[in-house]
Amino acid sequence: MCVCSYYKGLSLKKTRSYSLVIKSLGIFLGLIFIMACSTQKESWLNRGYHNMTAHYNGYFNAKEIIKETKRSHVENYKQDYTEIIPIYLNPDDETVSNFQQPMETAIEKITVVISKNSMPNPDKLKRKKKEEWCKWIDDNWMVMGKAYFYKREFDEANTYFKYVKAQYPSQEIIFDADIWLAKTAIETANYGDALSILELLETSIKEAEAEAKKSKSKKKKKKSKSKTFKKYDIQRPINKFTAAPVPPKKLKGEVYTNLADLHLRKEDYREAVPRLEQAIEHQKSKKMRTRLTFILAQVHEKLGNVSEARKYYEKVTKMTAPYEMEFYATINKALLFDGNDTKGLRSQLVKMSKDEKNKDYLDQIYYVLAELDFKEGDKEAGIANLEKSAKYSTTNNKQKAKTYVKLADIYYTDKAYPKSKVYYDSSLTVIDETYENYDEIFDRSEGLTSLVTNLDIYTTQDSLLKLVEKGENHYMKVIEDKIFEKQRLDEEKFNERQNAPSTGTAGNNNFGSGAQWYFYNESAKSFGTNEFKQIWGDRPLEDNWRRSDKTVANAGGFEDGEDGDQNAPENDPYAPEYYLKGLPLTEDAQKEANDKIAEALYNLGVIYKDRLGEPKTGISYFEKLVQRYQDGEKSLPGMYQLYLTHKIEGNMPESNKYKQMILDKFPESEYAKIINNPNFKKEEELAKKKYGTEYNKVFDLYLAEQYDATIEKCTEVVNRRESNPFTPKYLLLQAFALSMKDAKNLDAIQKPLETLVDNHGDTEEGVRAKNILERLKNQNSIKGVKAGNSSFVYNSEMEHFFVLIFPNSAGSINQLKKTISNFNNSNYGSKGLKVRNSFIDTDNQIIVVRSFNNKKIAEQYLKSFSTSNGTKDAAGKYQNFIITHKNYASLFIEKDIEGYLEFYKKNY
Repeated sequence: MCVCSYYKGLSLKKTRSYSLVIKSLGIFLGLIFIMACSTQKESWLNRGYHNMTAHYNGYFNAKEIIKETKRSHVENYKQDYTEIIPIYLNPDDETVSNFQQPMETAIEKITVVISKNSMPNPDKLKRKKKEEWCKWIDDNWMVMGKAYFYKREFDEANTYFKYVKAQYPSQEIIFDADIWLAKTAIETANYGDALSILELLETSIKEAEAEAKKSKSKKKKKKSKSKTFKKYDIQRPINKFTAAPVPPKKLKGEVYTNLADLHLRKEDYREAVPRLEQAIEHQKSKKMRTRLTFILAQVHEKLGNVSEARKYYEKVTKMTAPYEMEFYATINKALLFDGNDTKGLRSQLVKMSKDEKNKDYLDQIYYVLAELDFKEGDKEAGIANLEKSAKYSTTNNKQKAKTYVKLADIYYTDKAYPKSKVYYDSSLTVIDETYENYDEIFDRSEGLTSLVTNLDIYTTQDSLLKLVEKGENHYMKVIEDKIFEKQRLDEEKFNERQNAPSTGTAGNNNFGSGAQWYFYNESAKSFGTNEFKQIWGDRPLEDNWRRSDKTVANAGGFEDGEDGDQNAPENDPYAPEYYLKGLPLTEDAQKEANDKIAEALYNLGVIYKDRLGEPKTGISYFEKLVQRYQDGEKSLPGMYQLYLTHKIEGNMPESNKYKQMILDKFPESEYAKIINNPNFKKEEELAKKKYGTEYNKVFDLYLAEQYDATIEKCTEVVNRRESNPFTPKYLLLQAFALSMKDAKNLDAIQKPLETLVDNHGDTEEGVRAKNILERLKNQNSIKGVKAGNSSFVYNSEMEHFFVLIFPNSAGSINQLKKTISNFNNSNYGSKGLKVRNSFIDTDNQIIVVRSFNNKKIAEQYLKSFSTSNGTKDAAGKYQNFIITHKNYASLFIEKDIEGYLEFYKKNY
């Protein structure tokens, strides 16, 4: 045999030998692994394997999941430092969804680990399990309870914490279980249970400390032989001889922190103070100590302990606090300013305002500066800083509310009511019913809104009347000046935009020496676009873009050239007609303006007297009302208010003066009756009760289906024509009884309803009768259309037009169109009415004024048109009426003017 062959054979033998060793070792380790997996043997191998698995596969992983979920929750938590912050940032009903899935994962991991690593396995035991050999199983049970706690499934959490206490009474872990049982009780507002648990723990701590002190005094240096202080490798069997564990050192801080949390939840702030102090002293976590110190400062502030609050806020600024907490500690300390070191404090705040990272806190910084100003007596500077606070307010709605309310209160006290209203209104946009003093803020805002509205009506209408009284030359000069000023301002704006730096791409669009063509000039384009929108609004790119309503216009036969209302002078801010339309130039317009003034003066008097508590100012407005309209009935309520207010104020001569004025000028009025007979209202109520009893008897007849008797009684009461407050009810009941007796007899039904509307239209029954009549007319007109008797349908809520028929034989229509346009501008300038004309047949043209939202508004226009000096001649000379836009289309198609007039007479 050659040498090479020899060595080759030797190498092969070695290889086979190594392979055999490795296989044998693998089999051996596998057998050990299989043996270690057993949960029924107490050997060191078994315990070591299951301890390692229970620790890292269950306890450690689940604990990390909880830790990471809590960290994410805390990072995303929006802390409200304007309220006492909570000690623990546990999930609530709104945020618990973020914990559900991670906690479920943790629970699944722990469940698997406990079922596979508990020693001995209780499922395989024939006897009751009395001891646990795996030292990490109790920790897994605790983490299971904590996972359920963070899921807010508190009953489940309690079950596991109690299980740990019962199963492992000799281990330190029972103290952890007690702490979490107390936490669960606090979260569920079972404060009595929580207090009992925590006080027992506190007693245990004190007893342990006393025992330790006693041992030390006797110089017992031997360490306790009990291993209950540490984690057992093999836990003792649970029996009556098991030694009770000694509370660990960290327990003290946990007990006091949870006791503080308990009292804070109960809003028992005085009890919370000593517990917070104890918690700060014994807490091991620096982060928690800082948080507790801030909370303690807040509690002292809540209790009015200013110096203590400042002391603890100062401590927070010297601790390692989160930036936002440190900021609020500084701000709150400044708000508790006691009059010392104003200069240093102000300097610090100004420096903070210049720091870029404080840009979202500027509103609070300026608010504190304002508070310093007020405390130093500089009200003007304080208001200026408050207005800066409002200006720089971003996302902090609570600070916005504080600033707005503070400014509103200041202006309210100063009787600068319009400014006060603005800030009260602003505050209501960021607060709700839970806000402190919400009702008072809302009431003031509502009252000031009414005040400012009525002041505006009074001053505006009064100034317009005075302007018209000075004559046409005067108000035309005022209008010319206004137009000139508008042109000047618009030119300035245009020039500013033209001279503004271009935002376009340089080099592409230049023509000549740096000038830009219009359509490449962004400033010019923007200005032109805005001007277009101001005049025309947003219009789609399409043919006839100037038309706002093509359908009806085409149905009415209007030509394109006639639809130029958007270009009409009354819509052009550079034309006098634009301003003339708002002036009360006609008698009707002046009467309307005076009615508005009278109502506004009365309302102002009542607001100042009753809502603002300023009777003297209220008297001044009532006096203006009476002096201005002393011969009119609109001054009567003002006289009565002057009579009452002077009487309350003790000014009897003035009170008697207005009393006599009412008796002389309005002897039959209700006010006179009340003055002559103080029991008038009481007697009136008794009479109402009597009339009510009589009506109920008639109504019982109706319910009993005795319709003839009902109709007879109703007719009898109505025909008496006495002052019966139940007359509207009788008329309505009469109509109902007639409809039940003979539903087809519409004329009989309509008669009491029409009487009710004509005589008692403002009552609840009158409004109801009107609605019934409207439905009857609509149904009748639809029946007429279906039967072929008419082409017109009655609908009072549909859009209406005013129509005037102008015969061709009357000459040119242009002057009448101009007269109607002038009437519209003077009386309905704000309505945007349009005047158009077209031929309806060979003999007549038609003038249409459009449009009105419903029949009622159209009827008001028709009445005003028929009675005003400028138009009543045309109204008497030419046929005119109102018509729905659908009936107008039918009229234009069919040319049946007489048919529509017959329909109009019947329904309108």
